[in-house]
Amino acid sequence: MEKRALAEDELKQLFSALKKINFFASIPIKNMDRVIEQFAKITAPRGRKLIKEGREGKSLFVIKSGGCLVYRKKGWFSKQKLNNLSAGDFFGEMSLIYDTPTSATVVAAEPSEFFIINRNDFNKVLEDSPEVLRKVRQVAQERSGNAGSAIK
Repeated sequence: MEKRALAEDELKQLFSALKKINFFASIPIKNMDRVIEQFAKITAPRGRKLIKEGREGKSLFVIKSGGCLVYRKKGWFSKQKLNNLSAGDFFGEMSLIYDTPTSATVVAAEPSEFFIINRNDFNKVLEDSPEVLRKVRQVAQERSGNAGSAIK
């Protein structure tokens, strides 16, 4: 998966998608430039596993074009389909907040493009912006219902 910088129209598309993700939606617009700068664009062929169930999650993906299938293992040999995702949908957001194994596998159902930010780049934004860190912690605590599980 090759990473590429974003064009202006892609930045607008990404901004619109991020406002649908609760912890990004709570970030003041003046801080969003910092967040968006950390995203790159990648492509993936049909069949590429982007996230594998039970592994460490490292990135947030926003689907620019194409689509994905989300599933969990069910027993030794079968899978349970959880969802189909399409342009504008996102996955892996909890990987930015929590250091826990992923709960499902996500595979590109067709050739697809994604906006992606990895945990390290996201953490750089948090270190440089206490206001953003405060918002993310608040949302993480609300989602988990347990302050001990949130980002420290």
